[in-house]
Amino acid sequence: MSRSRDISKGTTRNEFVFTATGGQTTFSTDDTSTALSYVVGKIDVFLNGIRLAPADFTATNGTSIVLASGASASDEFAIAVLEFDTDNLKNIINPPI
Repeated sequence: MSRSRDISKGTTRNEFVFTATGGQTTFSTDDTSTALSYVVGKIDVFLNGIRLAPADFTATNGTSIVLASGASASDEFAIAVLEFDTDNLKNIINPPI
């Protein structure tokens, strides 16, 4: 499942939700077959609602996440991606006169 919501002017939080299979380490397409897409360093990764430390996963290519150790069957794995509308942010920082 994926969901999106505005969290402030110029910022959107997109969430990708996965249900793991036993021993699964790589996640790239969520439960609704939506391909994962993120900017490296602009994500939060959660396993069963607990935010993982960067040492617990690898996220270097923008299209998949690899866990350091395999998930258990039926674990919920979620990736929260922050996206910034840079044009809107420019207007907030330097409003047109």
